[in-house]
Amino acid sequence: DVWLAVFLCEVAFLFVLVLVYCSCSIGEAVVTFCLCWSSGLAVLACSWLRWGSRHGIRPGLLAVFFVSGGLLGIQFAMILNTGLILSWGALLPCPFMPLVFHGFDCEAITAVLWICTPGLVEETFKALWLFLRLRKSSDQLPAKCCCCFPGDRSLEERGCGGTWHKLSPTPYHVFLCALSCGAGFECL
Repeated sequence: DVWLAVFLCEVAFLFVLVLVYCSCSIGEAVVTFCLCWSSGLAVLACSWLRWGSRHGIRPGLLAVFFVSGGLLGIQFAMILNTGLILSWGALLPCPFMPLVFHGFDCEAITAVLWICTPGLVEETFKALWLFLRLRKSSDQLPAKCCCCFPGDRSLEERGCGGTWHKLSPTPYHVFLCALSCGAGFECL
C-alpha cells in the first residue's frame, strides 16, 4: 500500500524534527518518540487485529486516516480552538485567563470551557471528516474528487485508494477509521 509508505515517511520525518529541534541525545529522542507513538498505535493495532483483519480492512486505509487525522486535524483544531477561545472570552462575565485566579465560580466555568472546547472541535471535525470521505459502496462514489478533481472508481474498487473518498461497507470500517483519526491526532 502506498499509504503505508507515506505513513512511514511521516514517522521518519517527525523523528528527524525531534532530533533537530530537541536538545537531547539520540537515545532520549528514540525513547520520547516511541512513548509518544506507542499508545495510539497499540490501540489501533489491537483493534485492527481484533476486527479489521477479519472484515477485510486494509492497513493502508487506517494509515490514510491516521495521517490525515493527525495533520489536517491539527490544522482545523488550531484555527477553531483559537476562535472558540476568543469567543468564550468575549461572552463570559469573567476573564478567560487560566493563570490568574478570579474566584471559584469563574474558575469552574473556565475549567468546563477548557475541557469542552477541544473536545467539541476535535470530535466534530472527526465526524465531519468521516462523513465527507467515507462511502458505503462504489455506487455512492462521486464522479469528481473534492468537487473538482476527476475521481477514478476503478482504483478504489481495486483497493488502490486513488480517490479522496474511501469505501467503508461495514461499521467496522467506520469505527477503525474514526479510531485511526483519533490516534493520528493524539500522536501528532
